[in-house]
Amino acid sequence: MSTTRLEALQKFLQDDPADVFTHYALALEFASLNNYQEAITKLEALLSLDPNYLPAYHQLGLILTTLHRTEGARKIFEKGIQVAVASGNTHAQDEIQEALDELP
Repeated sequence: MSTTRLEALQKFLQDDPADVFTHYALALEFASLNNYQEAITKLEALLSLDPNYLPAYHQLGLILTTLHRTEGARKIFEKGIQVAVASGNTHAQDEIQEALDELP
C-alpha cells in the first residue's frame, strides 16, 4: 500500500474522528506497512469508540499474535468471542475462536 493511501485515510479520520471504519482501514494499512504499534493504537481507539466492532478484535488479536504477545492476543480473542456471542454473530464467533484455538 502506498503512503498516498495512508495520507488519504488519515485525512478522512481528521474529517470524521468517530468513523470506526476509517480507524479500521487505517489500522490495516499500518499493519500492512509492518507498523504494528500504530495499528494497535488505531484498533484500540476503534474499540473505545465502538466496543461491538467485531473485526477489530480479530485483527488486534492477530497483530498481537504476530508480535508474540500471546496472552494479550488470548484476552482480545476471548473478549471478541463474548461480544460475538452477545450479538448473535456466529460467523465472527467461529472466526475468532479459530484464531484463539491456533494460539500456542
